[in-house]
Amino acid sequence: MHDTTKTTRTGMNPIIIMMLIVIITMVLTFVLPSGEYQRKDKLVIPNSYQVIDKPISVANFISASLTEKGKGQAAPVGIADTLQSVPEGIAKQSGLIFMVLFIGGMFGILNKTGAIEAGLERTLVLTRGNIYLLIPVIMVIFSAGSTFMGLAKEYLLVIPMVIALTGRYWV
Repeated sequence: MHDTTKTTRTGMNPIIIMMLIVIITMVLTFVLPSGEYQRKDKLVIPNSYQVIDKPISVANFISASLTEKGKGQAAPVGIADTLQSVPEGIAKQSGLIFMVLFIGGMFGILNKTGAIEAGLERTLVLTRGNIYLLIPVIMVIFSAGSTFMGLAKEYLLVIPMVIALTGRYWV
């Protein structure tokens, strides 16, 4: 007999976890002391750390951007600033977010059609099944891409293929 009941993974929603981290860091701006180093030509001068006073009040808890800050002053991050930072961050990184969503959809289609498996099979045929040759070749290609073309985020494209390769051939 087969057990037909599905096992469901229970856990916290990733968005809730990220928001909890954002809220914890907001609270830490009230608790941890602020400070700065003096610099000379963008280099930190040793033993030049100074604690900066920051006013803590109910107004700062609501929105720290309401208080005027001069040079050498710090202010904790308020609730309004925290809530505003999420959509601002999404707007600033919208290109990356779109790329991740597009790549995820693309790999979903490639996986359903079997193109990833066929590509991995063809690659292994070209290397005569020698995965110990394939890994260094892939590493050299990635290193050259990072060194000469500044690729970093673009490697999101190959993560599903590498996972499929390791899951299938590294048992």
